[in-house]
Amino acid sequence: MFKKINFIFGVHCHQPVGNFDHVFEEAYQKSYLPFLGVLEQFPQIRVVLHYSGSLLEWIEDRHPDFLNRVKEIIHRGQAELLTGGFYEPILPIIPDEDKIGQITSYTELLTKRFACHPQGLWLTERVWEPHLAKPLAQAGVRYIAVDDYHFKSTGMGEGELGRYFMTDELGKTLAIFPISERLRYLIPFEKPGDTIEYLRSWADPSGERLLVLADDGEKFGLWPGTYDWVYGQKWLESFFRDLGENADWISVTTFSDFMEKHPPAGRVYLPTASYFEMSQWTLPAQSGEKFEALVEDLKEKGRIEEYKPYLKGGFWRNFLAKYPESNNMHKRMLRVSGMIHHYEKEKGVLLREERRELYRGQTNCGYWHGVFGGLYLPHLRDAVYRHLLKAERLLEARIHSGKDWIEVERTDFDRDGSDEIIVNTKSLSLFFSPGDGGHLFELDYKPTDFNLINTLARRPESYHRGIREYHPGQQEGERETSIHDLTRPVDEDLKRFLVYDRARRVSLIDHFLGPTTDLDGFRLERYREAGDFIKGRYQAAVRESRGRVRVQMSREGRVVADGREGKLSVTKTIQILTGRDVITIDYALRNLAAEGVKLWFGSEFNFSMLGSKNKGVRYVIPGEDLKANGLGDKGELVGVRTFQIVDDRQGIEISLDFLAPVTLWYFPIETISQSESGYDKLYQSSVVFPNWKIDLKPKGAWKVRFFLRIDSI
Repeated sequence: MFKKINFIFGVHCHQPVGNFDHVFEEAYQKSYLPFLGVLEQFPQIRVVLHYSGSLLEWIEDRHPDFLNRVKEIIHRGQAELLTGGFYEPILPIIPDEDKIGQITSYTELLTKRFACHPQGLWLTERVWEPHLAKPLAQAGVRYIAVDDYHFKSTGMGEGELGRYFMTDELGKTLAIFPISERLRYLIPFEKPGDTIEYLRSWADPSGERLLVLADDGEKFGLWPGTYDWVYGQKWLESFFRDLGENADWISVTTFSDFMEKHPPAGRVYLPTASYFEMSQWTLPAQSGEKFEALVEDLKEKGRIEEYKPYLKGGFWRNFLAKYPESNNMHKRMLRVSGMIHHYEKEKGVLLREERRELYRGQTNCGYWHGVFGGLYLPHLRDAVYRHLLKAERLLEARIHSGKDWIEVERTDFDRDGSDEIIVNTKSLSLFFSPGDGGHLFELDYKPTDFNLINTLARRPESYHRGIREYHPGQQEGERETSIHDLTRPVDEDLKRFLVYDRARRVSLIDHFLGPTTDLDGFRLERYREAGDFIKGRYQAAVRESRGRVRVQMSREGRVVADGREGKLSVTKTIQILTGRDVITIDYALRNLAAEGVKLWFGSEFNFSMLGSKNKGVRYVIPGEDLKANGLGDKGELVGVRTFQIVDDRQGIEISLDFLAPVTLWYFPIETISQSESGYDKLYQSSVVFPNWKIDLKPKGAWKVRFFLRIDSI
């Protein structure tokens, strides 16, 4: 009997808010433009297209004719367009109001720009949680597509997946299509004929069966090795030609058309999931290594497909636990979102500009990390904060009418069960964590919408094992290998940068050093911490009066000196004044023991300045010629009274001013992360570490005062 198969070919194209302009342009020239050019040569081939809002805005600005060409193929019925969250958020982790707002605003834009009304949605990173059915339906979405792994996790067999299904949440329904994982690995990495044969293996006499490929458009030209393969060696042309030559049994269709002609196969209730690779990336490093080893073992035994549905790993929200820095951004986003929606409801207005900035700050890429740089890329994190801070600043200008003001709040900001302290002025926001070292973990300078402590700690990743165990001559990935399977080249020098921090790289971290500590030992985490203060719990008191807020955090803890363990109290007091961008910092140490003690104490600051190689960013000691003044440099300075970081690009000058000369260390924090092109060593922050050697008498005390000043230049 004659057998047929239905086939949907979908591509999702995205560049995140904050990505470099040259990256947008390269992706356009290597992927989006040539793909469209080939598609136009085959008018009988139908596709499904999705362009994220951030990419669409860039193309509209730089290459508007491209979008006119897309409109033409849509109008002649060759392409179906998908909507989505406007700026590509992970939908389950933003408020429902923002889910619906992002989707409806993007649908309206697409409808106006392309004179069509999208019915389906591209689900960012295919991150599914069961409650999504309701807000998606409320936003006018009829269908989505997620990985077949989602379906198999319910116990469905491979042969049951050749249709679409319905799901529901509280009476709201949504159609869901399974995306074939096998096709994701075949296209475009294997010969076109291999995909045709796989489609043939699914064909049957009913003509009801369906296979879906919906995946990143960047794999057609931008991913390593794919430009020559897809266009130089004409993979895409060959594939489209093969589809056309087999049109008698391969029906290349779209989601909407298939739904019109075929009923759903039934109901399904999918578990929380994303694509299979994500389930490993979300795990802590050690667990990720074990998970990877298990997967490889099953592959070697030829049993991976049999057991994969029962291998769960983690799920996307685990990134918020794995990376405190990601959680910080997420909770900052929720805070700004809550402020905007509260003001809108209270005043009965719609804050269009503030909402747009909020939505941009919800772009997913800076919140997580897998095969792409993501969270590890400082410019993506910076973009998240800039848009969130701008939204907040615009709203505060409405509330306070441009006047100077100061506010203080105690709240469990990061949702860890302990209250944080937030001090807010017209120009500064300071976030303190008494329950975790008494740190200053966020410092926002509002005139430039810049978070000065947008840092990232050095921590283990499961793929670091590949660096540690790499040996010269090890085979690297072929050009046509999927990006998930590439063996990345390793520079032997990278191994010495696999350093892991014992605490977040924030500010006001209280260190007590062993007597043999030196700069390199401290920098490389090869030193003895003589106290228990860096992550200890501090008691906090807040006083607010006449335009001044004083935050005082105190802890009694343990310190080891001269081979003896003693007790010590540390009190740090931070004062912020209305209308001034100077923060006063007082430290008081008191020996609680009956014996004297010699201590080496320092307060660590981290500042994230978006790059160590730009000459527009430098260390400065006023009146002196500091030779090692780049942010990639390290050094020890003795007798310093003022130390500055000057950033001409941001228009910011950060100063630490001391009343008496101090010894100060400075050095960069650099991480090792994987990306689509290999392993990257990335500057994350600059450590500035004033330190003092102190001789405390029995029951004696020591005090110091210094100032943190931020200026626009």
